[in-house]
Amino acid sequence: MSCTDTIELQDVSPKRIAKISVQPLHHQHGEASNGEGSNQDLQDGQDQIGTNNPEQETVVYPSGAKLILTIIALALTIFLVALDSSIIAQAIPSITKQFGSVASITWYGTAYTLPNTSFGLVWGKAYKCFPLKRTYLLAIVIFEIGNIVTASADSSVVVVLGRIISGLGGAGLMNGSFIIMALTARPERRAMMMGITGVTFGCSSVVGPLLGGVLVDALNWRWCFWINLPFGAVAAGIIVVFFSQPDYVTTEQGTLKEKLTRLDINGGLLVVGSLTCFVFAMNLVGAATWNGAKIAGALIGSCVLAALFIGNEKLMGSKAMLQMHVLRNRNIMRNCAFAFFLAGAFFPLIYILPIQFQSIGQQSAAESGIRLIPLLLGVSIFTLISNGLVTYWKIYNAIFAFGAVFATAGAFLMYTYGLKSTTAAWIGSEVLASIGIGAALQLPVTANNAAVGIDDVPAATALALFFENVGTTLFVAATDGAFTKGLVHGVKTRLPTTNPETIINAGVTQLRSTFPPDELPAILAAYVEGCRDSHLIPVACAALAGLITIVSAAPVASTKIRNWMSKPHAR
Repeated sequence: MSCTDTIELQDVSPKRIAKISVQPLHHQHGEASNGEGSNQDLQDGQDQIGTNNPEQETVVYPSGAKLILTIIALALTIFLVALDSSIIAQAIPSITKQFGSVASITWYGTAYTLPNTSFGLVWGKAYKCFPLKRTYLLAIVIFEIGNIVTASADSSVVVVLGRIISGLGGAGLMNGSFIIMALTARPERRAMMMGITGVTFGCSSVVGPLLGGVLVDALNWRWCFWINLPFGAVAAGIIVVFFSQPDYVTTEQGTLKEKLTRLDINGGLLVVGSLTCFVFAMNLVGAATWNGAKIAGALIGSCVLAALFIGNEKLMGSKAMLQMHVLRNRNIMRNCAFAFFLAGAFFPLIYILPIQFQSIGQQSAAESGIRLIPLLLGVSIFTLISNGLVTYWKIYNAIFAFGAVFATAGAFLMYTYGLKSTTAAWIGSEVLASIGIGAALQLPVTANNAAVGIDDVPAATALALFFENVGTTLFVAATDGAFTKGLVHGVKTRLPTTNPETIINAGVTQLRSTFPPDELPAILAAYVEGCRDSHLIPVACAALAGLITIVSAAPVASTKIRNWMSKPHAR
């Protein structure tokens, strides 16, 4: 039985099997790849694979057992990364209990997303400059070293350091998984393959809070990170034994120095610096003592570094992290903007809801994880449904709009809940949000891959993930800043003689054992105020994602309406 399938691909020579380079082309791009975008709406577009030359050529894609084992390996690795991202939410309250401060919550979450965001595109270029397999295995090793550092931490600073290392490795794993999948799956099967990874991510997002809650309650928070080691070993073993770089995928040539230059590490450092300044500013916004000068300085520093990053990208040209010839595509820009805001509608909820459940709801870590199941499981289910629909009908705009509406409605309901909200109310709002988020969360990656030729798949994939991770970092930090500021305001309003720092440093799980019964209602009301302020971020982000869809679809809709009105039957 043959283990390969053959399809036709256009390329430069009709006499041989194509050697598809992973590097992007910087010349001879069609209008849909490097211009302002074609007039054809993306939902009506097809995969742009091999449209750069009219001559036909044959490409052999993996299939059968080899493809299945590769997908299993990638899915397992995505499960590993998603587990690490979701399990931390249940560990954070216990970490604050041991090391003492609610104010550090910002760094526990964003320490992972900062390098994950900043070096995601660097990893994307690394997969073009170095062999896929070795680069992927290196990412697994870095990721696991970070988990070891976090699990063995003796201070909050070391926890943050470990999360930074894990985030650096996780960026390589997520980008590598999508890139390898896009390059090994036949174009017509990519959306379904992406759906499989989406379900894997969703399942691990469900398992993470549950497993994290059980580990925290039965053992301690450190096991939330030790548990990743065996998963990493299994994933690495499968990759070593079963995965090999396809023959038609080549890497860029050059010396080690030349390849390192192409990675645009300077760009990654500028991004991490800019995001760090923003996170620091949000941390100061939530502090009990207002320091306007430091906040302004941090925000100015963030903007300056962001401007330097943009300048660096222009100077780097074809070696830049951001491949501008891809980003100039109208549909790519829309997809990336949507990913940016939808990330702000979803990922902050994963961090703030466990805090709300364990503080206001007085639930254990395990119970808190169970209450997250409707949101996370719903995201998983509707990601699969969405990718299945896109496989057969290119209805990107419709799903984008559908997702934004439901995400906005669910996030708004969460904003309205308080001390007396019922379990049924929470389940309803989580399900509502999960329908919208799950339908659209992975679509920007799939839509980007459908909008470019195979040479630009790595760049298009990395762009979608970059904007999603930037949104995650910025809005998780802003959400935490809003929560802490609301908490401080609530304490000052209801308990003017109490130092807010005392409540902040008490930790989420120690409220009822630390403060007298007569003060507890006021403190819980202050927590409700902080949570409500934090929920405004996801509401606004979901609404903005919907606005982007409307604005981008308006020209196409207007054209269709004019065409319809011009027909005789419309008169």
